[in-house]
Amino acid sequence: MAHEKQIEGPNCSAVLGTVTVLPSSAAQSRYRYYGWRISGALAVTTLVSYGILFYGFGVVTKPMETEFGWTRAQTSIAFSIATLVNGLAAMLAGRVVDRHGGRAMGIIGALLGALMLWAWSTVESLTGLYIVFAFIGLAWSCLFYDTAFAIIARWFRHDRTHATFLVTMIAGFASTVFIPLITWLEGQYGWRTALRLLAAGLVVITVPIHAFVIRRDPADLGLITDGRVVLHAGVVVDEPSVTADIAHRSGAFWRITISFGMARFVATVMGAHLVPLLIERGHSGAFAAGVAGSVGPMQVLGRVVFLPASRRIPLVAMTVVTFGLFAGGFTALASSDRDMAVVLFVLLYGAANGMATMNRAGLVAELFGPRHYGRISGTMTMVGSMLSVAAPFSSGWMRTRLGDYGWVLIGMVGMSVLAGALVIGLRPVPAATISSASSD
Repeated sequence: MAHEKQIEGPNCSAVLGTVTVLPSSAAQSRYRYYGWRISGALAVTTLVSYGILFYGFGVVTKPMETEFGWTRAQTSIAFSIATLVNGLAAMLAGRVVDRHGGRAMGIIGALLGALMLWAWSTVESLTGLYIVFAFIGLAWSCLFYDTAFAIIARWFRHDRTHATFLVTMIAGFASTVFIPLITWLEGQYGWRTALRLLAAGLVVITVPIHAFVIRRDPADLGLITDGRVVLHAGVVVDEPSVTADIAHRSGAFWRITISFGMARFVATVMGAHLVPLLIERGHSGAFAAGVAGSVGPMQVLGRVVFLPASRRIPLVAMTVVTFGLFAGGFTALASSDRDMAVVLFVLLYGAANGMATMNRAGLVAELFGPRHYGRISGTMTMVGSMLSVAAPFSSGWMRTRLGDYGWVLIGMVGMSVLAGALVIGLRPVPAATISSASSD
């Protein structure tokens, strides 16, 4: 049954009249809410974008190195360039999404990504490869998780964790789906034709979804966040939000930025060094490759565990637990070379990696609100990217200087513990600092 409610108070960015709201328990308000279409669409676009633009690198560079005689160190620079550009562009991309929504951003990112895949298929020099990957980094900033989470923050409040879970659950299988697919395409048609086919697939799948499904804000469809229906035009009620400038000056912002920056650092170190670390410790190459491949499924498992746990445990506490799992995994790997210690590491580290994505997405919205989510999250990504660019080199340097990976792993334990300690006691920015203006 509908009822009328006068909306008042400092936590509303606009109070323009009386709003009639249908009960939130109605099927149309939760299960038929358009926001779920948004989440489903973003799950598909992030799956395809990550699968093609991120995981395709490792498959395609192998035959390219063989053709040109390039080393893995030379081609890896291209990926580092993309990571750096993505970090530098993240804040600007977030600001655009905050102001204009994710539809145009997604279309531009997909078209740019496809164009660069085609350009990649024509490269004849390392310089050309590096230029292509600089623009691929821009495409990442338009299509990956940061943009998807900024869109979801506008459409959900109470169901935000569920919507985020839907996206990360499906996109978490990007490597599982696309690495075999791209490997098959390369084997059948060669790496240049495979890239052109991937470019076409990126456009055909993601551009229509962004164009016809993604919308900027629930109010554009006469809705309020989480699916209540506004029957009087002109009423917009927002979840409390602080401006990006206020967020950037707060201690809470820098604490979570440093914490998740360190999480990204350790994940980058493991991505670059896990296989050689295990081989150095006496494990076979096949075992090392299997361990590295098991991290992805464990990330999905971590997200599956996170969803019901988050209903009972506060998000800040869940984040502390996540960093504790990181520390436990690295401790197991540092303390023993046995197979069971490696298995325990994969379980704890993989689950923590998956949960960290959910924690970060939820904390930004919980502490600062959704209205400037994109810019705030983009700044965090920028800082994290700066740290991750240095991760493979610094850890490799430490291993060379000290003779093995023992101290590298001890450093990972310390960083995980420090990251967890920084999150303890975080609170949303006080209501007194909430700005009713929507511009920065």
